[in-house]
Amino acid sequence: MTHLVRYLLVCIVLGLSCAHCNGLDSFRPYRGCGERRIGIRVLDDEGRELLRVCTQGWRLEPQTGFVRITDDRIPDLLVVAQAGAKMSEAILYRKAGRKYTRVGWWSGWDIQSGHWHGKPAIHYEMLEPTLEHPKQVVFFRWNGRRFVPSEPGNYSYSP
Repeated sequence: MTHLVRYLLVCIVLGLSCAHCNGLDSFRPYRGCGERRIGIRVLDDEGRELLRVCTQGWRLEPQTGFVRITDDRIPDLLVVAQAGAKMSEAILYRKAGRKYTRVGWWSGWDIQSGHWHGKPAIHYEMLEPTLEHPKQVVFFRWNGRRFVPSEPGNYSYSP
């Protein structure tokens, strides 16, 4: 029994220290973007700034964070800001080495990470659902080079 407890404690300590060893990045709100703009700073595990982003909006949405969309091993950064009374803007950044690159931008009612047919995707609703416009969800999947919508159409999206 004592060996089991010791083994579990060692696993817990190694697990907690592993987050630091893997060099997990973090993000923090950034207030120096100017009027009607919101921003974030991405920091590495040693506190060095890797990315500073300012976008239209006045608050970050809860969907903002690290997600796994373009790679199973390296998390992407999804930044979602409320940009209007019924509109959000989202930007997805892909990490390569110590650099983040923008790979997608969306504008619409609801934008978040999700799954489509069991694969990671961006869940996108362009308009608020109403009686005239029922809920319409489109999923954007990463094909290795760019995002491809699950249905053809005109969407507020750019690579």
